[in-house]
Amino acid sequence: MLHCAATSSRCDKTAEALCPAVSGLAAELPLLTARGAVPALELQPGDRLITRERGMVPLIDMLVEARCTPMVRIAAGCFGKARPGASLLLPAAQKILLRGAPAWGFDGCERTHMTAGAIADSPCGRTLGIQHSGRSLIRLCQLILPEPLTLYAEGLELLVEEPPTPRLSTQLQGQRGRPALSRAGLRL
Repeated sequence: MLHCAATSSRCDKTAEALCPAVSGLAAELPLLTARGAVPALELQPGDRLITRERGMVPLIDMLVEARCTPMVRIAAGCFGKARPGASLLLPAAQKILLRGAPAWGFDGCERTHMTAGAIADSPCGRTLGIQHSGRSLIRLCQLILPEPLTLYAEGLELLVEEPPTPRLSTQLQGQRGRPALSRAGLRL
């Protein structure tokens, strides 16, 4: 993982413009699938992902790109036993589903979605060992699913939403040579 040139910038606004927060799953992040834990980058269209809401759901497609984005380090076991099972680096914009005691500790609700960055910014997050890790250039995988769903990764529940509209266009060519996609062209 490489640090961005923007991290050495003297102006935070310039650094933020060069490295905006984006969500997506780190290429190495193991996701639970019908064939076990599989790194996000190794997923293929048709792979069945285990989701909180709908059980197994097939992956429609995936966009992979190198992006410079703020990252957050989540310490192993900070949300309870094996939650997560190992220390993880997540994009600051990645939403995590918190339930039970962790959710109550952050916003007083039984269940909530919070970005990794918001968790790291909170006093509770810092107490648990969740901290900002600076901006880094990483490969991000944007999974294209039939709807926003919660996936399992190392004991965490991560919300995968639709990629931003401008990234899905008729001119978009998948990294692995798959045909161009359009929002209307997604096969469910």
